[in-house]
Amino acid sequence: MTDELRPRLRPIQAVPYDSGGERLIYLRDTSGVSKKTLVLPLRTFYVVALMDGTRTLRDIQTEYARRFGDILLTESIAEVVTRLDEALMLEGARAEAARRGLAEEFARAPTRKAAHAGAAYPARPQGLVEMLEGFFRGRQGPGPIDRTTEGRTVAAIAAPHIDFKRGGTAYAHAWKALAEGCPAEVFVVLGVTHEPTESLYILTEKPFETPLGLVGCDRTFAQELRRRAELRTGAEELTHRQEHSIEFQAVWLRYVFGSLRPARIVPVLCGSIPEAAKGGDPQALPEVARFTSALRGLLEEYGERAAVVASVDLAHVGRQFGDDAAPDDGLTAQVEREDRELLGHAERMDAAGFYAHNAASGDRRRVCGLSALYTLLNALPARRGRLLHYGQAVTRETQSLVSFAAMAFER
Repeated sequence: MTDELRPRLRPIQAVPYDSGGERLIYLRDTSGVSKKTLVLPLRTFYVVALMDGTRTLRDIQTEYARRFGDILLTESIAEVVTRLDEALMLEGARAEAARRGLAEEFARAPTRKAAHAGAAYPARPQGLVEMLEGFFRGRQGPGPIDRTTEGRTVAAIAAPHIDFKRGGTAYAHAWKALAEGCPAEVFVVLGVTHEPTESLYILTEKPFETPLGLVGCDRTFAQELRRRAELRTGAEELTHRQEHSIEFQAVWLRYVFGSLRPARIVPVLCGSIPEAAKGGDPQALPEVARFTSALRGLLEEYGERAAVVASVDLAHVGRQFGDDAAPDDGLTAQVEREDRELLGHAERMDAAGFYAHNAASGDRRRVCGLSALYTLLNALPARRGRLLHYGQAVTRETQSLVSFAAMAFER
């Protein structure tokens, strides 16, 4: 391994964790290309963080010496590079071959497997049903779904994509509103991709497996949306393979509508609009303008037969996400206040104000579902939104906070 090598870390999630008074960093690949989790001391992680493709091993050695005041041999840095490369966490031939193999396998697969069953939620149907039912009956739950109602006012919902254990009550509020107030059989699910993508909208026509049965894709709607929005086909569809934001909604949809009617989805992952817009008006991006126009046109044509589900979380703050401080009472109150101000724009169906409000803060709360909810507000023919539930989850181990909400959007 030459000193002129410039290693580049792939988009890998780094999660800080305190163990026995020592700060450790967990590295994991949410895309599923690497199936390994690496645990690094803080100084080793500093070395890894310098691997951005621009620095040689000697450059990294120099930066390390400047930061810590001692010398780290280039041979030691090379050992870290080898470890990362073998774990498929570096850009290069190994990771590219693995990704290409996964893309080919996913393209051949007739369905999208339930990637997180048995981990994020029970894989056994009975256990899953019991979990979901419990969220409706809980202290802050909305109560059981009234299967006798036939409301026709709900055109869309926003539900979390945080894990069920932390966000289950919010999920229940959103899906109860949809079950009781929406007659649709086609549901456009706007998820969030948690890895970088070139495309801002990535559609798959694969049905989604769940422990409760298959959730089919409405291929007629999906193909027409792809045609009108000029969506790309190809390797980026692999992003759907491990992404949980649509999978979680598919589980709830099957639970809520499985015995009532043949509900089908149109699964679309949303990339980072703020990153693409670079501070400008998102509607000036042809890809955004085409997609929102195409989706609005189809929703108007389908009328009550189609609805939208935005799978969104809100703030991500604390040490896990790069902040200097852990959440305290003051920060949790500030996050809630700012979240509610942001959601006020969503309640008024004010897409431009919604986006501008977050942009004005420099996205300091790292609103995860911004692109999906912004797209919904632009495309949905609805009168107003209603905030049904707001929640926060604080994780002491990672000293972090994630907020989320449930909303219903009415015709």
